[in-house]
Amino acid sequence: MCVFLYFIFLVALSTRKKKNPRNTIKSKILKTRKRKRDYDQVYNDYFNEPELPLDENKKGCGQFKCFACDIYFINNDAKIQHEKSKKHKRRVKQLNQEKAHTYKDALRAAEITF
Repeated sequence: MCVFLYFIFLVALSTRKKKNPRNTIKSKILKTRKRKRDYDQVYNDYFNEPELPLDENKKGCGQFKCFACDIYFINNDAKIQHEKSKKHKRRVKQLNQEKAHTYKDALRAAEITF
């Protein structure tokens, strides 16, 4: 019995941790590349809704965009289907309830006055 425990102890010490692919630098770069725009950045576009230029690199030539969620769609039907989703409704509710943070708000939070 004692020899068996000694063997398990040696095996446990000799095993090494394998490198997890989620901990690599490449995965962190991809996460930042896929990241959506923040709430403050979307706020101005949602209430102004600028005209969209034709862009062939984006889905649907960049003509069908949800300004609240900052997503492009292939056609208008896909956009309408998205507007019925819970994810979109939550985002619109958040945009209507809260006001976007400004530079003055940041100064006030840091208690810096001029």
